[in-house]
Amino acid sequence: MSLYMQITIALAAILILTDLIMRKVVSNRITRYFSMGKYEELLSYLDTFTAKNYLHPFNRDYVRMNAYMALDQDDKAIEVVDKLLQAKLDKRQKPAVVDSAFTLYLDAGRYKDAKKMLAIIEKEGQKDYAESCREMYEIIANKSSRYLDEMLEELPEATGEAKAQLLSLIALQYRNRGQQAKYRMYTKQLEDMAKGGSQQAKAADAKGPRNN
Repeated sequence: MSLYMQITIALAAILILTDLIMRKVVSNRITRYFSMGKYEELLSYLDTFTAKNYLHPFNRDYVRMNAYMALDQDDKAIEVVDKLLQAKLDKRQKPAVVDSAFTLYLDAGRYKDAKKMLAIIEKEGQKDYAESCREMYEIIANKSSRYLDEMLEELPEATGEAKAQLLSLIALQYRNRGQQAKYRMYTKQLEDMAKGGSQQAKAADAKGPRNN
């Protein structure tokens, strides 16, 4: 092998290694911003030269969308998800974007758009998840309360995120029935649960990492 060829191969290897390292650096930094709840800083970082060059455009937009959602800036998140839906998505990207779009459209009252996303989920998604999305759509968009008794039965055994979702949907169904006292009662339980989780997180942060 000629010296020129050896140098060319060595340079190519260095460039590939550098690219892999930088992509890892960018990924780790994004993860750190999310874990620390520094969403404004994350949004700024996504516009830096490093992020633009070492993060795939889809990944940048998807991270940006989630940062806006974390900041409760749903209007901006919807702008990003609208853009993503116009892009050519692969089999892994499409479900993630469709799921996010369904939730955002439903919360924003864009029920026709949410219904389009629901149709895709019911056609291509897992059965249990599709059924859960259908329930959410019926309760929020069509003001249904037909799932109330079933959800009340599930509530005592539910924990964590599943319990929070049940409390939210139960409260909405009582509101759909015009039972405001019950609506406020379950909304209060949901708020208390959120406060409890926040206090636990603050306590854990105050203790800091343990040394083994």
